[in-house]
Amino acid sequence: YLTAAKRAEGFLAAHLCRGNYVMVSYRDGKQGAAGFLDDYAFYIFALLELYGAAMSGRYLEMARSLTEAALTNFTHGAGGFSLSGKENEQLVFSPRETYDGAIPSGNSVMAHNLVRLYALTGEERYGDLAKEQLTALSAEAAQYPAGYCFYLLALARYLHPPRHTTAVLQTETDRELLKGRFGADEDLTVLERPTQAYPLLEGKTTFYICEDGSCRPPVNKLFE
Repeated sequence: YLTAAKRAEGFLAAHLCRGNYVMVSYRDGKQGAAGFLDDYAFYIFALLELYGAAMSGRYLEMARSLTEAALTNFTHGAGGFSLSGKENEQLVFSPRETYDGAIPSGNSVMAHNLVRLYALTGEERYGDLAKEQLTALSAEAAQYPAGYCFYLLALARYLHPPRHTTAVLQTETDRELLKGRFGADEDLTVLERPTQAYPLLEGKTTFYICEDGSCRPPVNKLFE
């Protein structure tokens, strides 16, 4: 399944992207028109899931790059994101969809993406953006919570963050040992080399585990 996911993402990157811009379609060697918010939101979501499964920094960096493009192109004056952006055909009215039907809205998925990026990178900017996005949708969600299920998932993850593990690799081969050890309810950040904030313990691959607002001492083995 992971191989199939990588192959699918490779097709998107090769044929449906133009720099940091996402296109809406591809056929017979030609790209279609510029993508809409949902195209960005779901692609970013997929990249973050792939990062968690494959633990390759390329997916995280691509997710960050597309997030910056979405922030530039789709930010709505009333808060949240517009369905169409600066690269799309300009409309008299710029719709802002927030309702989560059979498919979640791009706004709800972007809220979830920003929460995940904050957890994975630790950058306060993403935390501020996540809070702004969640706040922008809160009044509508309060009126009919059942129609904002994915938004509520993002809100729950923001208010009650799951366990976060930062893995600092000593060798590239140690990356393989991590696969399958983390569930969807956990956040994992993989550092390919030690930093001042995250040094190696005893020269071995080291894990920094934080949960419920506190962090455990670094260890060389994952807790069972």
